[in-house]
Amino acid sequence: MAGNFEALISDARPRLWRAFLGSLGVQRAEDALGEALAWAWANPERLSAISNPAGYLYRVGVSRSKPRAQPPELPAAAEIGLPDFEPRLIPALLALTPQQRTAVWLIHGCGWTYPDAARAMDIGESTVGTHATRGLALLRAQLTEAQPLKESP
Repeated sequence: MAGNFEALISDARPRLWRAFLGSLGVQRAEDALGEALAWAWANPERLSAISNPAGYLYRVGVSRSKPRAQPPELPAAAEIGLPDFEPRLIPALLALTPQQRTAVWLIHGCGWTYPDAARAMDIGESTVGTHATRGLALLRAQLTEAQPLKESP
């Protein structure tokens, strides 16, 4: 059991870190990951019986970490192992509602399935799909309407 539990945590930790970074921001992500892992270590039997342990730990981290007064600050792509992307994407993501940003980030940024993201966000699959679809539409509109970046001479 110990080996399975350690493998489960080893697999879930990077997924959770990326999910917390995108949905909660850099400042709160560390708190959320710490809270989720602390719960996992205190409750290994319960966690092993859950069908989506990473999604459950995501909910634990979100609910047990305290929101910060300042808006979230999203990390640079290189900090979390993502390829380079449009620099205006971060401000565009921050302009989305928290639910839209979380759905877009979990599904398209972290590669979570709709069912996993729905369970992690504690909402229905159709609702997570609505948030993701609307969030992507807003991102596309905002990034399409924005003037292209000018290169320095």
